Amino acid sequence: MNKKFEVFLDTAARDFILDVMDEAICIVDNDGIVHVWNEKSEKIYDVKKAELIGKKMDSVLKDTVIIKVLESGEDMENIYQSTRTGCSILVNAKIIYIDGEKVGALCVDKDLSEIDRLNIQVDKLKDKINYLEIQRKAEMNKSTMIAGNSIQMEELMYKAGKVAKTDTPLMILGESGVGKKALARRIHEMSQRKGPFVHVNCGAIPNEIFESEFFGSTDINTGKNRPGLFEIVDQGTIFLGEITDMPINMQAKLLNLMQKNEIVRASDGKHIKINTRIISGTNKNIEEMIEEGTFLEELYYSLNVIELIVASLRERKSDIPLLADLFMKEMCDKYNLEIPKLDSEVVDILMQYSWKGNIRELQNVIEHVVVMSGGKTITTDMLPISIKESVKTYMRANIQVNDLAKSVGEFERDIIENIMKKSDWNKSEAARMLNIPRTTLIYKIDLYGIKDKKERKTKKSKTV
Repeated sequence: MNKKFEVFLDTAARDFILDVMDEAICIVDNDGIVHVWNEKSEKIYDVKKAELIGKKMDSVLKDTVIIKVLESGEDMENIYQSTRTGCSILVNAKIIYIDGEKVGALCVDKDLSEIDRLNIQVDKLKDKINYLEIQRKAEMNKSTMIAGNSIQMEELMYKAGKVAKTDTPLMILGESGVGKKALARRIHEMSQRKGPFVHVNCGAIPNEIFESEFFGSTDINTGKNRPGLFEIVDQGTIFLGEITDMPINMQAKLLNLMQKNEIVRASDGKHIKINTRIISGTNKNIEEMIEEGTFLEELYYSLNVIELIVASLRERKSDIPLLADLFMKEMCDKYNLEIPKLDSEVVDILMQYSWKGNIRELQNVIEHVVVMSGGKTITTDMLPISIKESVKTYMRANIQVNDLAKSVGEFERDIIENIMKKSDWNKSEAARMLNIPRTTLIYKIDLYGIKDKKERKTKKSKTV
């Protein structure tokens, strides 16, 4: 080894406590043999010192910046790379000269992974701030169908914020009344698309006029072409509510539209390019419909590039007080009444009730009690009889249970387990009987650890 190089190595080892540095340090001689490889290098590259010290770099790690610098004789700075361990690094490599003589090369790698993690956290914080702003605007604009401070709603709005500014087709799943249309509208607002937002209830359009509504028609009186919905919504967003009610022949035309980004006008056969964001929604089990042949599998995959699931109100009961408060303010403004107080017992009943109609049902109940209160305190006698009787039945069955969250969970678990038994553990049939999406059922089965006794016996016998 060159004597001058040995002197340099001794100095480096003495002056820099290499193994406690935050950068990865590598030093090679003129032959590309590694002489310094600190602990940070081991972590970034997953190569131990014993595997590399005294060996040629190329024999262990291929295509490294330090060898390129050594061979070219030219320094390289701020080279961004990713390692096989998944680290993002910034590489600086220089030729080492001693008294004007080239003796090797030095490489310093800065691990950017922590910075990347911090950037991700910053992005999440921005999304959280954006979500809070959405909450504020929801109250101001009287759009409360997707308001909530539960974990489920925070995660949902985080995902919605991520996909809002893309053109990716979305499918929103959830029970009737959970706010699928409101979520689609909010995504459109966050997207800043220039065109309008239009909601179409596919179940409300007669089969015979589907094509003309979507792709246009000719006015029988004037002979002029009347644009269809996709022309009207160009540069905007169309929300196809209850997409599962779309006739099979129209499903094929919609698939063709999505593949070509154009429509064929029904009236004159003209091909028209469009840029419309498609969001679809349903409360039905599409996978089951595909098996039955009533929904096109290829269309499902085209629509369901990203799936958003809106949790039922039963799954996010912590949102009920906030929603009740927002709905009360809406109704009092509507009927010019003083905002009443909610008796604590009323809040308890609202939290206990099952809310099969979800947000829409809660909104109707709040309107009912606000009108009955006349602006005074809302008491239990103002609640609809059906709600009070339903909660009483539940409370009688759980009179000894004081933990609300625990009792609600146990009650829900018992219902799901009973239905699973009745359906002979057929998840699709059980989801239909429970009137919830199959995905929600699977999530609940995993959450509560519900298992078929036959399955458990089989597993035990295998371990014996």
